[in-house]
Amino acid sequence: MQVKIQPSLRIGTILLLFLFTSEEACAEPIIKSVKLIIQPRNEVQRSANVSLRCQAEVSHSPGSHHNYKYLFYKDYLPLNTDQTNATDNIFSIPDARVGHSGKYSCDVVIENQKKASSVKDLTVKGLLTPVLTVDKLRLTEGDDVTAICAAEGETELTIKPEIKAMPSTNVIEGDIINFSCRVDLTHQRNSELKIIFTHGRTTLDLNMTQKDYQMMAKANDSGEYECISKLGVVHKSSTVNITVKELFSMPDLSIHPAEVFEGEHFTISCQISSFASERIQREDITYVIFRDKTPVINYNRYSGTAGKVTNGKYMCMAKAKGISKESWTVLFGAKVLVSKPEITVDGPVITDEPFWIRCHSVNGTLPITFSLKKNNITLNRTKVFYSHEANFLALISSPSDISSYFCEAENNGQVSIKMSERLLNVTVIVPVGKPLLTVLPVPENIEEGNDVTLICGISKGSPPIRFRFYDSNHTPIHTTEVQSNSSSFVLSRVNREKSGNYHCEAFNREDMLSKSDIVTVKVSLAKWKKVLIAVFCMLLVVLLVLFVVMGYKAKRGKRKMAAKLSVKPSSPKSDDSLTLSLTHDTLYSTHTVEVNNKESVWSERPPDVADQDSLQSQNEGDVEYTEVVHPQPVDPTQIPLRKGTDTVYSELQTSQGDPEHINHQTLLEYAELNHDLPDPVD
Repeated sequence: MQVKIQPSLRIGTILLLFLFTSEEACAEPIIKSVKLIIQPRNEVQRSANVSLRCQAEVSHSPGSHHNYKYLFYKDYLPLNTDQTNATDNIFSIPDARVGHSGKYSCDVVIENQKKASSVKDLTVKGLLTPVLTVDKLRLTEGDDVTAICAAEGETELTIKPEIKAMPSTNVIEGDIINFSCRVDLTHQRNSELKIIFTHGRTTLDLNMTQKDYQMMAKANDSGEYECISKLGVVHKSSTVNITVKELFSMPDLSIHPAEVFEGEHFTISCQISSFASERIQREDITYVIFRDKTPVINYNRYSGTAGKVTNGKYMCMAKAKGISKESWTVLFGAKVLVSKPEITVDGPVITDEPFWIRCHSVNGTLPITFSLKKNNITLNRTKVFYSHEANFLALISSPSDISSYFCEAENNGQVSIKMSERLLNVTVIVPVGKPLLTVLPVPENIEEGNDVTLICGISKGSPPIRFRFYDSNHTPIHTTEVQSNSSSFVLSRVNREKSGNYHCEAFNREDMLSKSDIVTVKVSLAKWKKVLIAVFCMLLVVLLVLFVVMGYKAKRGKRKMAAKLSVKPSSPKSDDSLTLSLTHDTLYSTHTVEVNNKESVWSERPPDVADQDSLQSQNEGDVEYTEVVHPQPVDPTQIPLRKGTDTVYSELQTSQGDPEHINHQTLLEYAELNHDLPDPVD
């Protein structure tokens, strides 16, 4: 079967084929790649000619022709733009210098297509030796000189930044400020370039190479802003001064009254002193009062009653147009009225010695004023700032004085005065007085076998009192502690060894010892011993006398004696006298006894009545003997020894009768007994 193509179908087919061919002929080119080639190489010496070739690989329709736009960059900054229909382009750097070192790249743009090459580094080494020149070679002191250091043919880097602040350098808090820092790198682009943005010592941005810095102005933002460009060790900077006017001043928080005690009312207020009327009104400012960072009231005024609940750190915040400011923090604490003080003493109190009184209050806001009083008389007053107590020095003369002391404390004037109790329950020590040692019986009447009582007493002293007794060797013989002001000790049945010096001590504290005077005790013999000794002595004397007499008689009996007795009458008459001569072999002087009726050295004793009676009964011829002693001191040293017989003469007087009536034996015995008699007293 044959198919016939109608003429209309044939025409449509031809038209479609034409359209397809026409679309292919008009298809857009495709940039497949872009390459940057550095010639002769990436690292060259100074003065070398360097070419930067940018090659593009493009796919396009046969017979089509397109224009290529080439852009070269150094350090990401554009160098130049060139347009051609070639698939490559060259950027030449004749006589390269160190300043040409950097990072290079290129872009190819074909119609609406753009493609970039990779980045290549170019390093140019070597610098010309700099030359220093001065405008004057001969100088005198005080001349100005200009020195120039130059390396001809070298490029200087132009990296000084340009800083701008918009909208103005004079702004008000809340305004937005835009800062820009730019470096003119028309002829170079260096990726190592950094731009630092600072305000005073604060760094705001470390690299503003491709962006601006934006901020909301505040009052403390006024000052100098600086852009610093840094390339290697090279630094360049530019500054601008910004003045920021306060939208409103910092709020001030105050508490009234300044000192508040618990239970009293107080008010906290928050307010500003100024604001920018060209931007806001006072009503535009809102306030919040905080206590310990917790909102208390959304208002600029707060009232309350002082107490533990309201104590804390207060601050307030003011807000307007997005600006908020805080006040300084104020520490608020309700003062505590001073509590009732306690009065005490440190250690025992001793009369007539200073002691410390301590006044202490447990509670109370400092400072506190303490006063020491005695019977409502203020003795001392002190104000303390770092503690709740004060110490006062006091003195008493008697124990009863201690209760007259009390103290007062106040920290809010007269309305807060608190008074302590009086000083009670305090041990007061009265030092012991000088002891007096008494001995019973009295020291002069103490005999062996007696009990001797030693009594030690004091005139004053707080009990308990300790008494101690000492003997002659200063050895304690008794110690006792009593509640009275005296004590005694008995020495039982003393003997003479207990004689000596005694004393006592009294003390109620070891450092308050007092000694008595020394009392001498002398123990004498007992009475019966004295009597016995007296009797013994008398017996001894009697025995001694008897012994002497007996010894004398015994001695006399053994001694040979020769005695002659001669009686010679002087005349045969009535007044006859006779001479009796007695001699014996002893050292005695001669005695003569004459018997006559005349006066002689013998005294005549008048006869008593009894004698007269006896004489009447006697014969008239009896001889009357009258004893007369003629004392003659005998000194054996002065009497010469005599040989033979000493004659003793005694003169006898007879009243009458013949010589033969004389009793010779009696005369002889008389002479023998009296020749040794002692001298009579005149």
